Amino acid sequence: MPHWLANAPAWVGPLGFGCACIVLWLAIAHGVTALARWLSHRSKRPFQWVSTWGLGRLASAIGAAAALDVALLYGVFSALDVGLRAPDWAVTLEWLPATVGIMALWLAFLWGAAWWGRPSRTPRARLWGWGNAWDLPAYLAFHEASLALLRGALGPALGSYWGAWSAVILKGSLAILAPGGVTSLREPDHRPWVLLTAALDWLSSAAMVTSGSLWAGLIVRFVGLASALVAYRLAGRAAHQKKTGCLPSSERQPE
Repeated sequence: MPHWLANAPAWVGPLGFGCACIVLWLAIAHGVTALARWLSHRSKRPFQWVSTWGLGRLASAIGAAAALDVALLYGVFSALDVGLRAPDWAVTLEWLPATVGIMALWLAFLWGAAWWGRPSRTPRARLWGWGNAWDLPAYLAFHEASLALLRGALGPALGSYWGAWSAVILKGSLAILAPGGVTSLREPDHRPWVLLTAALDWLSSAAMVTSGSLWAGLIVRFVGLASALVAYRLAGRAAHQKKTGCLPSSERQPE
């Protein structure tokens, strides 16, 4: 270890590791996107087959989890900053209902205001690029591991509490820098789903801060996502019935 790094403040190592992971992730994401776009213009069938691989989300989830594991195994991140511990149920049961209730209102405001009344006719799986069995677990794992990694990087410098909330803000900023981030926000059909992920980040972080455990955040994210998808389906049926006077067909749209 270099002499200057050995004598550096304790927050330099975690913050440096986090910055390195962010730069690497952005570089790989933009590189893979550029490669996929180039392959999509190839006329040969093998290139078309390669360009349709839906492994981006799975690879991102594995990469984020691997980086988090490495940082924890080598002591770069603190398990307390990351939230890798069992929930403190006494404190959780006391504060979690009020915290989740407030954050649920935030979820409804941030997501519902951008979407309610105009549910897209495009299937949800197509809007999110889902089509495989691993997509939902990969989605949950990537976002929770990313938040945990950012908390571990910012916690030593800002403290566990402010590091957790700063991680949410930083993650939202990185989503704009990701490939297609700005484009998704500009498209009416995709914007609500981008905002839904952002709202779930806040909801998950509220549960994590209250309980001290990322497992509570993961559970709350899943419940929030499931609730939003159910609301999406019910509102779509109501909008269709109001427009046509009958319920939509039970047949699924091709995905």
